[in-house]
Amino acid sequence: MVQLSESIMIMSSSSLQRCLHEGTITIDPFQPQNLKGGSYTFGLDSEYFELLSERGAIDLRTNQPRLRSRLMTDAGLELEPQSFFVCQTRETVNLNGQYSCLLSGRGSCAQIGLNVLQSSLFVEPGTTQKLRLEISNAGPYNVMIYPGMLVVKGIFVPMSDALVDVPMASSNSSLQIVA
Repeated sequence: MVQLSESIMIMSSSSLQRCLHEGTITIDPFQPQNLKGGSYTFGLDSEYFELLSERGAIDLRTNQPRLRSRLMTDAGLELEPQSFFVCQTRETVNLNGQYSCLLSGRGSCAQIGLNVLQSSLFVEPGTTQKLRLEISNAGPYNVMIYPGMLVVKGIFVPMSDALVDVPMASSNSSLQIVA
């Protein structure tokens, strides 16, 4: 494991492989070539979701947005500039209560204007699901995405009961985070 501070550690590929072998973390289907030194790269599932609005504006105070399930073919999906879809990883991730996961978009996607994470970067301990990704095209050109395309990295972190002291940039006080 790589230690960032006294209390925060990122799992190495050998630590993640040990957890996968022991079953304390599962990634299904697991692709060994997607395992890097400190992360695992997830691919897109063929199922994606279109945001529906019957009245123009979505008002979260009065209703929850509706999503329509769609299937992406091997020919892919063309994202026009400013388009938005909710996608998911092809892999199902199962984290027992001892581990969490931080998500990071791939630079190769960001460099062409493809945003793959717009909200939650943190995958909670106890999660068992495909990971939802909010994908949009912020660039000036159409972008193609495909099932299996590698779009987001998972950085796995063991949970700790230790107290973490994080300095605040805007004041002399600090934020204390207790697991």
